[in-house]
Amino acid sequence: MRYKKIIVSFLVLICIFFSSTIKLSVKADSVTEEVYGVNFIYLDDAIIKGTRTLNPFLRNVWSSLQRESSKWDTASPALKSTSEGIEVSYEKHDKSSSRAQDMIIYTIPEDYTGDININATEDIFRILGGIYQPGEKVSLTFRVINNSDNFYSYVSDSFTISTENYSKYTLSAASDAYGFDGSPILLGHTTKRSGNSAIQALYDLGSTAEITQKHVRDTSIAPLLIELGYENGSQDLGSYYLDFYNAKYNLTAEKLDDFPDDVILEIFSGENLREVETCPQVAALGYNWFYNRILSAVPDNKDISDYSVEYTIGSYMRGEVHYETYCEAAFAELGTDAYTLQPMYLFFNETYMGGAYRDINLNLCIGFKLKQTSN
Repeated sequence: MRYKKIIVSFLVLICIFFSSTIKLSVKADSVTEEVYGVNFIYLDDAIIKGTRTLNPFLRNVWSSLQRESSKWDTASPALKSTSEGIEVSYEKHDKSSSRAQDMIIYTIPEDYTGDININATEDIFRILGGIYQPGEKVSLTFRVINNSDNFYSYVSDSFTISTENYSKYTLSAASDAYGFDGSPILLGHTTKRSGNSAIQALYDLGSTAEITQKHVRDTSIAPLLIELGYENGSQDLGSYYLDFYNAKYNLTAEKLDDFPDDVILEIFSGENLREVETCPQVAALGYNWFYNRILSAVPDNKDISDYSVEYTIGSYMRGEVHYETYCEAAFAELGTDAYTLQPMYLFFNETYMGGAYRDINLNLCIGFKLKQTSN
């Protein structure tokens, strides 16, 4: 058996969070050397610079990428842009103040007529710029002000919390991998390679603390994996992880996301040595884990500690949870007045966030629709 040369270590892997921060930014220079964290950026630095355009060529740059099935599989919906003429403004609270939430305000002008589409994606990233610690909750709500003579109501099932599918854009990826949402995983959305217990065993080191940046580079890992029978070198790192952790914990997982949560956390909880993950299997697992365990949007009338995993972004996308009750309560009938949605907490669950998640961009879309009911 090719795996027999692997020395299994049962050392306890300790997750270190004290050096991790979450950076929410809309600056073009997305990842900086001096700030560690999850970069909550409006999609990608190239997009900030105004190059978020459809590929002008017939050739689809994503056509050769690989998508393995995942237990979290779903699809990202296509959100249309905010209707032309709708005005957008922001109310951002000072963290030291008592006001609970940041607010995005959509104003229907006096002379506006017709149905309305709201795509808050860009607005979210504009208002939530800043740095946050893992476990810190970011409160957000939406207000609609109707200055027109028309009445509006919420379109049932139109409120969307999701990731965006990037396959229609010409942007760079770190590996040949798709996420659970069907989107190619961009370079900025890819985890760093973790100095975990499997890497420790690959080099027969005494502890994970001995792992250096050199140990996690493709050029260093590839020959060792080939020697163990993994013919594709570092591209087979996911297969090595599968064999290693199955043996370590006497499991029979067939795919990486078949592992229990504590094993997946172990994969990503080693030290972040600032080497981007290039193995498609591991890159996909890291992306999928982020949106199905770490990032949630919890209604602020619920306890985050009890509901954060239930209300992950992936849960909304699969229709397992909804925001319908709150949307219908707030936007059932919009006359000439202001109407505010029940706030939500965007929450980065530190329980599931290992060191591999420092310095990655966030992919998040929110949108809803209003229909004109009378004039």
